[in-house]
Amino acid sequence: MKENGLQFNAYQCSAAMTSYKNASMWPRALSLFLSSIHNSLDSPTMQNVALGSWASGSRWKEALDLLQQTPPSRRQLFACSAALSACGKSTAWQAALTLMKEMLAEEVHADVVCYNTLISACGKGGQWTLALEVLQEMKRKMRPSNASYSATISACEKAFRWREALALLEEAHAVRPQLSCFNAAISACEKCHKWQMALNIFQEISQRRQSPDRISFNACISACAGESIWTIALHLLQQMPRCQLTPGAITRSAVITACEKALQWQVVLKILDQPGFGRGSATELHQAMWYLSKQAPSSQTQLKALQGAREATGLVDEFKVKQLVSLLRSFASMLVTDRDLFHKAAASLELKIEGSLQTQELANVAWAFAVSSSLSSGSIFDSVERTLTVRGEALLADHASICTDPMARDYAEGMLGVVWSLNYAGVLSQRFLDFAHQTLYQLTELEGCFAMEPVRSSSINAGLPLLLETGDVAVLQKPAGWQVDDGHQNTAEDVSLLSTLVRSMTSLRRFHLLSDSAFSHGFLHRLDVPTSGLILVAKTHRAFYDMRLQLASGLLKRDYTVLCHGFIPEKRDEVRSPVHWWSDGRSTSSSVGQFGRPSITIYYNCSHYLGENDSLCLVSIRILTGRKHQIRVHSAHIGHPVVCDERYSAEKTYRSDMHWCPRSFLHRSSLQFRAEGRIVTVSSCVPNDLARALRSCRPIVRSESCVLRKLPLTMRVCY
Repeated sequence: MKENGLQFNAYQCSAAMTSYKNASMWPRALSLFLSSIHNSLDSPTMQNVALGSWASGSRWKEALDLLQQTPPSRRQLFACSAALSACGKSTAWQAALTLMKEMLAEEVHADVVCYNTLISACGKGGQWTLALEVLQEMKRKMRPSNASYSATISACEKAFRWREALALLEEAHAVRPQLSCFNAAISACEKCHKWQMALNIFQEISQRRQSPDRISFNACISACAGESIWTIALHLLQQMPRCQLTPGAITRSAVITACEKALQWQVVLKILDQPGFGRGSATELHQAMWYLSKQAPSSQTQLKALQGAREATGLVDEFKVKQLVSLLRSFASMLVTDRDLFHKAAASLELKIEGSLQTQELANVAWAFAVSSSLSSGSIFDSVERTLTVRGEALLADHASICTDPMARDYAEGMLGVVWSLNYAGVLSQRFLDFAHQTLYQLTELEGCFAMEPVRSSSINAGLPLLLETGDVAVLQKPAGWQVDDGHQNTAEDVSLLSTLVRSMTSLRRFHLLSDSAFSHGFLHRLDVPTSGLILVAKTHRAFYDMRLQLASGLLKRDYTVLCHGFIPEKRDEVRSPVHWWSDGRSTSSSVGQFGRPSITIYYNCSHYLGENDSLCLVSIRILTGRKHQIRVHSAHIGHPVVCDERYSAEKTYRSDMHWCPRSFLHRSSLQFRAEGRIVTVSSCVPNDLARALRSCRPIVRSESCVLRKLPLTMRVCY
């Protein structure tokens, strides 16, 4: 019409704007509206369409400005609803609430859609209590719809309020709740680790003659994955085709997570061997990179990961929040930290972290950005800290306890992960560390001592020393051949379990935590079966999390006495090579390579000896990270394998070492930690079998600071 010089009126302009808006071309609709104002073609209809266009683009400020320019007498319900919708899509709950109050004051009668939009905006903004208040106000004026209850349950779900979500679902039965209500309630239970309740709601869907959709299955499977209930997760996966549903990438990922947590790696491999997904969409790319991160490290997988990172950079806005977090963790675990990807992901995540991620997912975000060393990490770390602070205060207000509440336990584990990441990135503030300490302290009750039946076993060495026992921690001297069975690894039948020994000790048997595998039998760290040394044991939940917080923040120090092959210069040095190992139960060696977890080993205090065939070096080692076989694999990596190490030294070298050394020459010789307001240092020299092996060697250079000034077993405790 313009090209032919024809005039167009407000009606025609409104129709054109509506066409643009319906085709998701809202910027063109708004451009046409602005030009119509210039040509004096403004009309209420055109204003309504313009408001709807602003809502489509989530431009709530512009929508409110346009609405404010409209005289109150001309304001219509549609216009107000459109402005509310714009606020709801942008999580501007304060603006939505103010607008609703103005509507009521101007006697613009809000309908069900308006109230639902306001509830949704409150939920997205983390204001679950306000969402409940709006629902109650709505009930006084009209009957809530399914969408009303669904939006309110979603608000509770985002705030981890599962009890309120279930109460709302029960209340929604009066309006015959639709599938969206059930799905929101299942998601609330999934976030709060209530997998049994999630299953009950899932079964109720069928009982009410409705068919669960993919969202129902995904939420229920994720609930099982969170608690390692892999058999039910796998059963649900197999049930989906019967409901004419095709499992997607998110579904398979949740099932694999459940199997991995339960160390069912054979099942994991079978799932991964099934036909994979393409790379055409964000979801498919996420699944492909997750699958790639589970493969054996190689130059080929590294090349594919780099290519995947470039593809992901252009699709950041298409990923769901949880997908993006999982994707970043997959790339970080492969040490693929593309600067553009992490910078763009940081901008996308910063406003979506609160209310969208579980605590462990927050820890994954912090870990990925700590490993990436991205310049954009500061704002992400701040967002994670704020979210953890708000959730911690909510748990304390509910008088939650780590001992009895899975959600509080999940929070504690996530907090420890975040503290480790912040400390590794060098940005852990004393303020946040103090908050973490106080929160974990209040979430752990001072439990009483529950008497247990003493463990009687002929294999127990009654003379094994208990070096130190304070009010709620103890330090043991673990002999070689015993396994620190913390409940997170497979146990060989012919190996003596250290937990059995601990429960047999008269002074420790009354502490029930030492029998609980969910809390690692109280063990704060592990030692390989052939290795001897000091083991820190917590007697109470409070001490367990206090010591783990010290470990995560670098306050708990662990030193080792190691005899290595070769001549290591007598100066402090460190190895920062990443260590890769299978964390899903596969019995394989660790390795240094392009894939792996950040690992730091410090070497100092060297003394040199001559053995039968080569030179040897007695060295003190401190580890700042605790990876599987970290000292052994790092020592072998720099060309100085540990003496008598069958796994990481050459077969010829190992056979030669066996003639004069009975086992791996690796001994944890010192622990330093804070207990009862004091710094405690516990140290011991190597056991007699290793001391005799060292005496068979001839010293050639001996440092005055050598930790083996006294070879017989001794113990030193400093306060």
